[in-house]
Amino acid sequence: MPDIHSKFFSASASHRWMGKKGSDGCAASVLLPQREEGNTAAADEGTMGHFFTEQTLRLRVAAMREGADPLQHNVADFLGQKHATWRLAENHIVDLQGYVNFVWALVQAGGRLYIETQVDYSQPLGVDHLEGILRAFGTSDAVVIMPNGTAWIIDLKFGHWEVDAEINTQMMCYALGVYRRLRLVHSIVRFRLVIYQPRTKGRPDDQWAFTFDQMAVFVKAARLGADRIMEALEFLNTTGKVPPQYYRPTVDNCQFCKVEECGARKKSWGRR
Repeated sequence: MPDIHSKFFSASASHRWMGKKGSDGCAASVLLPQREEGNTAAADEGTMGHFFTEQTLRLRVAAMREGADPLQHNVADFLGQKHATWRLAENHIVDLQGYVNFVWALVQAGGRLYIETQVDYSQPLGVDHLEGILRAFGTSDAVVIMPNGTAWIIDLKFGHWEVDAEINTQMMCYALGVYRRLRLVHSIVRFRLVIYQPRTKGRPDDQWAFTFDQMAVFVKAARLGADRIMEALEFLNTTGKVPPQYYRPTVDNCQFCKVEECGARKKSWGRR
């Protein structure tokens, strides 16, 4: 599991720096100093879950290539092992195995699986001149390219907070990066975004078909959000401040924001 993150254009923070239209994103939320927070127990548990599902899938792919039975490898094989302060326990097995089974069913249907794939979407955002962590990139939990040209972009969410796949900017960033990375290898004609969330009630997975027409609209908004970040960054580098027009304090934008000091948020929403 890669532990490298884009500094300003993180896919997971895209709902904040993009907003809904690009123009309503909060550039300040990714430019200003962030609070240093240790990993919470929930985050460590999620990291553990991602790790052991990734290992299971990799073992299955290796077995398939060697002509062995891939189904001999299951999450339960790691029972009791520890990762990121958490041990894999009995109560984790069903949920995590469900994710592995979901992904593997696509492989059995002829899909080509890419596990923990880092994808770059810098060029469409106009920041491909940047280097290292300044570029726009992210890591998709699982990508499966089906024989009919559908790219399944799958994200495992191990928390209890229900997440929608529809118009999910994190997943759309991944889809954009997947297309740019794999378009010369596969004939991709459509996308299906999947949030696999076994701990939410009544909806273990949420799916949304994502077309190239919708991608074009998304790219325009993402480019606008990226342009705002670059403009605000220039002000920050020359004046040490982010001008007020690059703040967009809203309920959605401020949720999960870790900016240490934000006068705009305090004024609009109160101190969190």
